[in-house]
Amino acid sequence: MDSPDDDRLPPDAHGAWRIELRHYPIAHRSHAFLTLVDPSGNVRGELHGLAFSRNGPVPSPDEPEKSMTMGIDGSRLKGYFSPVESPMGKDSEKVGDAAYGTYDDVVRGKWARGLQIGDDITRRNLDYKGDDLSYEIFGGKGGQIQNSNSAAYTYGKGMDLDLDGVVKEAGIERRLPGWGRNLLDPAYRPYVAPPMFPPNNPP
Repeated sequence: MDSPDDDRLPPDAHGAWRIELRHYPIAHRSHAFLTLVDPSGNVRGELHGLAFSRNGPVPSPDEPEKSMTMGIDGSRLKGYFSPVESPMGKDSEKVGDAAYGTYDDVVRGKWARGLQIGDDITRRNLDYKGDDLSYEIFGGKGGQIQNSNSAAYTYGKGMDLDLDGVVKEAGIERRLPGWGRNLLDPAYRPYVAPPMFPPNNPP
């Protein structure tokens, strides 16, 4: 599954690379994502799951598609790669290191798999669901939440990263609604948003 020729990979640099799990606080919850950090400590990429409008303009080279500032239920959940540190990344907090090692292992191995996983998430054409009252009020697992944190968890599973361990050690499990859902697991039953409008002629 490795893709060492993916042009989204940064060039080699001598020393140890690492992959960090980070989170961007949103009130009492957070958006989790992964960053690739080079041996000099510079961010060389980010992997997110983001919500995109299903009703916006068709993206083009001159006007690329933009993610939604705040995902709404029924928007489209996509894997998203940034080759540089984003504004969200600059304002995020490190949860912990998820991988540490050579360029071949971390970048051409795990990170390259992550890029493919992001593409696979996008191809699934999933509906976004940010939160659920059962999670907020009753402390359950969150009903059918299917969001950026689900994408981060999916990246971790496919990249063979122990993100559960990183999250538990940091004590932020409840900050991440949607965690624990592997969007690419064949047994996973995805959330499907209900129609926006009721039928005109109900029985």
